[in-house]
Amino acid sequence: MWTSTAGAQTTDGTVVWIDQGALLATTIPGWVAGHSYGAPNRVIDSLGNVQVSTTPGTSGGSAPAWNPTPGGTTPDGPDTLVWTNAGPVGTFALPSAGGTSGIIEDNVVSPLTQPGASQVYFTTLANQTCGTTGSGGCAVQASQPALQ
Repeated sequence: MWTSTAGAQTTDGTVVWIDQGALLATTIPGWVAGHSYGAPNRVIDSLGNVQVSTTPGTSGGSAPAWNPTPGGTTPDGPDTLVWTNAGPVGTFALPSAGGTSGIIEDNVVSPLTQPGASQVYFTTLANQTCGTTGSGGCAVQASQPALQ
């Protein structure tokens, strides 16, 4: 049975899955000094991992030395605040100069049905070379195998 609590773990044979919490359209915030965190609460640490507060408390005056191991814990602050490393953010990113204006997924299919058939398109925000000529307003395509 899968857990539905951020920071909780599900064991599947020899594999341990760590729940990163609900996928939202907003960015997970960074850690803040002297902040009161409930449990569960999520932040992105300086290593790019999702940290989930599994014991509530107040963060310290400076960022803790984050445990880099998924499932590992990090004590924080003057009281009982404990963070559990839930691993890297479960999304993908493709480099582009200046960011992107939007993302479109086309022909999204199950990998079991037609491997590599899904395509992702995005437009860049900065003026840059488009293919061999032109600049700005480019649409960039990335195939599913390139996103692995």
